[in-house]
Amino acid sequence: MQPAHFSPPESLAPYIAFYGIFDVTDGFHEPYISPPLGLCGFILSFQNTIDATTNGKLFMKGRHCATGQIAAPMVGSIRGPEKIVLVFIQPCGLYQFFGIDMSLLTNTSMLLEDLLGEDKSNELIAQLEAAPDHATIIESLNAFFLSHLPPFAIEPQVQQAVNYIHQYKGNVAISDIERDCLLHREAWNAILKYT
Repeated sequence: MQPAHFSPPESLAPYIAFYGIFDVTDGFHEPYISPPLGLCGFILSFQNTIDATTNGKLFMKGRHCATGQIAAPMVGSIRGPEKIVLVFIQPCGLYQFFGIDMSLLTNTSMLLEDLLGEDKSNELIAQLEAAPDHATIIESLNAFFLSHLPPFAIEPQVQQAVNYIHQYKGNVAISDIERDCLLHREAWNAILKYT
């Protein structure tokens, strides 16, 4: 089973890779394994908590979660009826939108209300649950993320290095970054110190 895919508007493309929506019919039940995509984002389940584990540990903390980069396969099952909304955020996007320390979310999730606050989380979920169709869900997500556009840009050198790390699923050494991204350790430290 594959989700319906939707692209973000051009103004959000540097931060959001794509949206996905699963409409799972009543009686449907299927196990799944998802490869380590390395993207972070939101997983929003409208009916049930999603059965998902990574590295043998429970992945989803509740029905509405923000997730960190997943560097290991995720396994679980989908059971209908269910509607699941996915937001796949670029590697630096969650940090840029919400200022969260991404290391805290590697291979795990946090409740959306812990990230956004209870009021903002409830407002977003209510809009999405009330949406009559996929187009309205995507419009609501676009409006939400446009209202949170990052107040700063990531230095191009840092973005290039993060993309490189993402491309190789974290299996790189500092010497690889220095060689392939032309970003030496001292420059990297100086940039991060002022970012």
